[in-house]
Amino acid sequence: MSWLQAVVLGIVQGVTEFLPISSSAHLILTSQLLGWQDQGLAFDMAANTGSLMAVIVCFAGDWRRLLAGTVGWPGADPMPTPRAGASWGCWCSPRCR
Repeated sequence: MSWLQAVVLGIVQGVTEFLPISSSAHLILTSQLLGWQDQGLAFDMAANTGSLMAVIVCFAGDWRRLLAGTVGWPGADPMPTPRAGASWGCWCSPRCR
């Protein structure tokens, strides 16, 4: 696999990750449409692991606030509700962010 293929497939993975369709299928489809060989399972796993790490890093502050509101850590910036179930609902609402 060339660097160009890896970059193109990485961009496809990043753009299609949050669509409600398999991002791995997009990688296969892109390879087929461009006449490239199958990139293999190792590349698919690396691309999906990269997506997972990006989501974890991007939403780290939200995860911390959600956990603080659910557990009630002292000194933390808790969510604006005392109940764990309501914390999840509030986390999804834009007014609580």
